[in-house]
Amino acid sequence: MLALAFPVMATEEAPPEVPLEWAHGIWAAAKAAPVAIIMALITSLAGYFSKTAPENFKLENFLFTTLISFLVGFLSIYAGWSYASIELWLANGFLTWYIWKLAKILARTITKKFSPTPATGPLTTG
Repeated sequence: MLALAFPVMATEEAPPEVPLEWAHGIWAAAKAAPVAIIMALITSLAGYFSKTAPENFKLENFLFTTLISFLVGFLSIYAGWSYASIELWLANGFLTWYIWKLAKILARTITKKFSPTPATGPLTTG
């Protein structure tokens, strides 16, 4: 006699159970993200509000500091990296230069988009 082993299938399908730990992690990061964004903006503006000699506002410097601060906050929240490992990763990958170039491009784009256009006066046909 030949006997084969087959898995016994239940007639009623039960939905798979999903652990809720992932939802708590996402919720904790979602609650922390607005704080990280606000702190990045405050950090970026801190140099302009300090008691030292005032610095002329440069949009590219502000955007660069904001992007770096946001990236550090994002990687520490979502990846769990320490500040030192993020700093090392940014320096070794030469990523700060690319972020600086991105900040300059964004500043140029914002400046062009929101700068007032000179009035040309009435058109004459003649």
